[in-house]
Amino acid sequence: MKPPGLRTDEAAIRGTFFKTAYCSVALEILDDVIAGPHPCRTIVRSQPIPPELFQLPEPWVGHIETAPLLFVSSNPSIGDDKHATRSSSSEQVWDSHVNLFDPRAGYTKDGIYTVLSNGARNSRWVPHWAFVRSQASSLLSRPAVPGIDYALTEVVHCKSRSEIGVSECATFCADQHFRRILGASGCRLIIAMGEHAKRELRRVFALSDRSIYERLSNHRRIVFVPHSNYRGSRKIDVVLSDVIADVRRFLSS
Repeated sequence: MKPPGLRTDEAAIRGTFFKTAYCSVALEILDDVIAGPHPCRTIVRSQPIPPELFQLPEPWVGHIETAPLLFVSSNPSIGDDKHATRSSSSEQVWDSHVNLFDPRAGYTKDGIYTVLSNGARNSRWVPHWAFVRSQASSLLSRPAVPGIDYALTEVVHCKSRSEIGVSECATFCADQHFRRILGASGCRLIIAMGEHAKRELRRVFALSDRSIYERLSNHRRIVFVPHSNYRGSRKIDVVLSDVIADVRRFLSS
């Protein structure tokens, strides 16, 4: 059941999506309307390509309005995405994010492989997607359906490689967009992954730096876990061993 008070109107959800995808700050930096120092300058300028090929900020992927799990990490990486550039149609931008994992949409396979331009499945999976799928399956105690059981978003929405520019703009971007995106979400559990997401979401929700599992409302909880690229122990049932039974009971209630 969707928590009461969360927005279900598709027009409002689309409005939140496009306000993030066409972030006025990012585009004004790209167009030199905003000149001089700015927290977002490094990350926006990290794409050394013509403005029309700029890969737009990524609001979220998956059906955020109904997915019970919302994974939040640092920022999306720059890939070979041709569906969500500044020159893409707004409908293509929407479809390639919201329906990214839908089998009939043709963007991915099994929630972990991209699809090549010839329609074939890429031979290599996306490690972050594979990790998130396994974490979601562990939380739900069954195979998770990508995009349906979980959606993905970030505290920083502009794309960069190796988290370039994230430290500088994380607080600014989270304050600009996170609350609105959460308002579009029907999630019961937020999974904050990695140090950037942990720091910003603890700040946003005024939580202790030591918290790993917190109640945000009667209908929503948050956990703090390592990022998919963390080198140490990162399986969710291990890092949350003291609370994992409570988390699963909450999700199944």
